[in-house]
Amino acid sequence: MQSELLAIVTKSTQHINSLEHQPPAQQSALAITSTPSSTTAVAACNGTPAGASNADPTQPAQPVPMLELLDLVFKQLKLIANAHQQALRNYGNVIQRYNIPQVKPYDIIEYWGQAQAVLKLVLTDYLDIQNDSGDEALLLRGQFAEQSTN
Repeated sequence: MQSELLAIVTKSTQHINSLEHQPPAQQSALAITSTPSSTTAVAACNGTPAGASNADPTQPAQPVPMLELLDLVFKQLKLIANAHQQALRNYGNVIQRYNIPQVKPYDIIEYWGQAQAVLKLVLTDYLDIQNDSGDEALLLRGQFAEQSTN
């Protein structure tokens, strides 16, 4: 299931990336509608309080691709979870109707665990956590190597 969820993130990334490279007139026609929470998050990431604006009000706000991607991916994950819940409900009805006790369906918690793992991968790649800690480790190793040769 993780590979399918990663494919959704990849396609969403490509979609957001394609929106970024379009002229502003086309972008507004194809743009994803923003929710109040995503607008607040964009303002917070730009260093602007939610109610204040330091930009010209006649110009549209600059898009923040990562926030747009996360907003789109969260919406898609919720839609997929709803579809899984419906499928599990129907599957449970079939199990009861035909009295098939040996079959145990998965739980929606398992889906959210997979979704969480995918989001963790995406955010880890975005934040480049492993690379940053590796650079520090290399610097420390280099310092210790010099000290041990003396």
